[in-house]
Amino acid sequence: MAKSLKEYLGLPTLSFRNVKPHEYAHCIIDVQREFCDPKFSSRRGNKETNRVSGHIASVAPLFRAAHVPTYVIYFARGKNPCVSQAGGGLYKLRMSKDYIAVAKNRDSAFEGSDIGRILKRAGHRHLLVSGFNTNACVKSTVLDALCEGLRVDVMEDCVGNDNHNIASQTPQYIERMRANGAYCRSSYRFNHGHCRDGGKHSSRAALRNFYDCNAIRSRAWPKYIQAD
Repeated sequence: MAKSLKEYLGLPTLSFRNVKPHEYAHCIIDVQREFCDPKFSSRRGNKETNRVSGHIASVAPLFRAAHVPTYVIYFARGKNPCVSQAGGGLYKLRMSKDYIAVAKNRDSAFEGSDIGRILKRAGHRHLLVSGFNTNACVKSTVLDALCEGLRVDVMEDCVGNDNHNIASQTPQYIERMRANGAYCRSSYRFNHGHCRDGGKHSSRAALRNFYDCNAIRSRAWPKYIQAD
C-alpha cells in the first residue's frame, strides 16, 4: 500500500511558521506530444520521454494540492495556438483549470514568453522545474531564471531528452545546471542544502510546510517513486 504524503515525508508534530507558499511555483516545460509521445508523427518521443511524462503527470497534482501554482509552459508556432493544439497537445499531463498556460517561441521561457514578468508580478521567488528537453529548453530556462535572481530546483527525475537530443546526456546537463547554481533534487525526496545567504534550506521541508499549512489529506505518492 502506498504511503500517504504525510507518512512519506515523516511530518513532525511541530507547526511551521513563516510559510509563504505563494513564493513557490512549479514550471512544467514542453510536455507536448511532439516531443514526448513515441507514437506521434514527429518520432521525437522515446522511452525516456514516455516514462518522465507519466511521472510528471503523477507528481503535478500533488504540488497543486499543496497550493503550489503550476505554470504549463509550451512551445508554440504560428499565431497564438492554444495549449490543446500546439505540438499535438499535452502528453499524459491533464490540464487543470488551476494551471496557467504560457506559450513560448524560443528555448528559454524567459526570452520567448512573458513568464519572467508573470512570476515577478505573482511574487514567486523559487521555481520547481520539470519537463523537456534537459539540454535545450529546460537548461536555457533554468539558467535565465538564475540570472533573474530566482532560486531554482530542477526535479531531476522529472526532466529528460527526446530523440532530437541525446537522452544519455541528461545527467551531464543536470550537472551543468547544478554548477551554475541550480539545486537538482528528486521530486519526492528533496535533500538538505544551503541557501545563497548561508542559511539552512530544504525543499523537502518546504513540502512539509505546504502540507502543514494547507492540511492536505489522503494524498499518496505513486508507488514507483517511493524507493530511495
